[in-house]
Amino acid sequence: MSHLVLTRNQSRQVDQLAIERWGFSSLVLMENAGRAAADGLCQLNKDSLPVSIFCGKGNNAGDGFVMARHLQLRGVPVQVVIFHEPQDFSADALANFQILKQCQIPCHQVNSLAGPENWQSTFEQACHDSAWLVDALLGTGSSGPPRSPLDAVIKWMNASSAKRLALDIPSGLDCDTAKVEGVAIRADWTFTFAATKPALITKDAAEHVGNVQVCDIGVPRSLLETCSTL
Repeated sequence: MSHLVLTRNQSRQVDQLAIERWGFSSLVLMENAGRAAADGLCQLNKDSLPVSIFCGKGNNAGDGFVMARHLQLRGVPVQVVIFHEPQDFSADALANFQILKQCQIPCHQVNSLAGPENWQSTFEQACHDSAWLVDALLGTGSSGPPRSPLDAVIKWMNASSAKRLALDIPSGLDCDTAKVEGVAIRADWTFTFAATKPALITKDAAEHVGNVQVCDIGVPRSLLETCSTL
């Protein structure tokens, strides 16, 4: 499936048609994405070194919550860092966050009003031994420059010596144009879901994308091909 390229709108069409016409549950698609990302990272992180997952509030965050649960099942030390109140999460992200809370996975909530200097202290204390930082902040639906506090979060992640993995698209990188407004994650790896995205095959974005792996989330190939022509 890696040769298929889906724009932002085409990716939305895949989700919409999979749910409305094919009968998929949106939670099943999120589960498949998070599990595939966990399996992929375990292949890269063969020594099961600690992982920190940085989550926003949309479905990209939900993928991160699912990923955390599956990493825990595979014996990988994992923790989650969030920057929003749960009531601000998308419906599917909230459902998986509620499951996450029952799994005894450490979850650090950063007070966005505290200021970047305090965020940095929180990150350094919580993530000092993390070998991998996972970007589950924004996703393909985002456009324009990352807003506070995520712009400062991305800068901190980029400055870390840990390896960085982006889920679906590096946060701050426009899915379609590969344009960066402000700041964007510089990933070592990008795990993109169902099909690749235009920005991920643009040479100018290589420093943000790193290595790309397309993760199967169970969407039929015929549906992907149909949406790639819309």
